[in-house]
Amino acid sequence: MKILATALDYNKRNGKILFVSNDLSLRTIAGLFLNEDQIASIAEENDDYSGYIDITLSDKEMEDFYSYPNINYFNAYINEYIIIRNQQGDIVDRKIWTGDEYRNISFETFDSKHFGRIKPLDIQ
Repeated sequence: MKILATALDYNKRNGKILFVSNDLSLRTIAGLFLNEDQIASIAEENDDYSGYIDITLSDKEMEDFYSYPNINYFNAYINEYIIIRNQQGDIVDRKIWTGDEYRNISFETFDSKHFGRIKPLDIQ
């Protein structure tokens, strides 16, 4: 918000600015004070980020992966999931990168206070 406040103050004193942010909330608030042509975002390398990586590993690659779970073999982002498949395409495991290691994740049905019983629809 301080960045937006500074940008609005500068805009008021010096004329038009281009406010650039990839923060959706901040861009929405900026839209209350600036014209649409004064607001932009920057395309990032991870614009195709889906939250998970679906990988197929050979037996040797699986052996290496499971021997060293603290190596980020797949350049996953923190809290990004990986779906591990064998050469036949069968799902053999699911993990999440914590920043320190690949950790096991649960794929079970659970209860939610607000939504009741929740069962994952699919592996993603």
